[in-house]
Amino acid sequence: MMDFEDAGLVVRISRISAWKAFAAAALLTFVIGYADTLVSNGISFSIFYLIPVTAAVFLSGKRMGTIFSFICSAVWFYAEYGEGYGRIGAAASIWNGLVRLGYFVFHSSLLATLIESIRTVRETAFRDPLTKAANWRYFEEYANKRIKAAVRDRRKLAVAYLDLDNFKKVNDTLGHGVGDQVLIEVARAAQDCIRPNDLFARLGGDEFALLLDGTDMESAREVLERINAEVLKTMAERKWGVTLSVGAMVFAVLPSTVGPMLKAVDDLMYEVKRGGKNGIRLAEQGAGGSA
Repeated sequence: MMDFEDAGLVVRISRISAWKAFAAAALLTFVIGYADTLVSNGISFSIFYLIPVTAAVFLSGKRMGTIFSFICSAVWFYAEYGEGYGRIGAAASIWNGLVRLGYFVFHSSLLATLIESIRTVRETAFRDPLTKAANWRYFEEYANKRIKAAVRDRRKLAVAYLDLDNFKKVNDTLGHGVGDQVLIEVARAAQDCIRPNDLFARLGGDEFALLLDGTDMESAREVLERINAEVLKTMAERKWGVTLSVGAMVFAVLPSTVGPMLKAVDDLMYEVKRGGKNGIRLAEQGAGGSA
């Protein structure tokens, strides 16, 4: 499943490797420390050391921010007192260094906590709390973005509408706890069968949607059959008696939004329902726009 940050719908904090983050923050610290040694002792430069500390948190997280809190404090201390403690003496100089260290650590910890809180809130807003799949809001926004990209790159998109057969019977006979587990297992099975740039979402109740990016008929059929087989296997093992009715279409001519695409595959899904359920109806939209 597509990672929630990759879609560009949340505040993205770009994480890079620890060594690259260390090198970037270290370079900033060196430049700031060198500049600090060039200015007169009467000019305070300590606030600029927050730049590499902040960069370390954004690039690699709280641990790297804490490391650079110590590094920046040491560099500042050397730039400030490298040639002697002056009139204030060693004790006061060390105290000033510890105060700055404490502030840098506090700054990095607070910033890391804030970033993680934003990430959690944004992810919760886009994720179904039960299945942990994407929700309708995320699916709509992400699909609309992929439509624009596909139009630009002249790629096809496939959309599928999946509805569970006999789900109400499971809820009525086995209880809602088992019904919840059915939904969780369906989402797990589907997400295990798709690529990172595809997206599986729960629209609500026992209805799901799937977006396959840059997919032709053959590839779409393979993915849908793999999902169907995995779901049927899981349901049979648990003796839950649930199957899938799937309507899907490969779109060559794309609308401006995902709404009309979902309407088309929803109609195909109901064709499967009327035909006895437990099946896949896959169609291809022609250049003229007809399925």
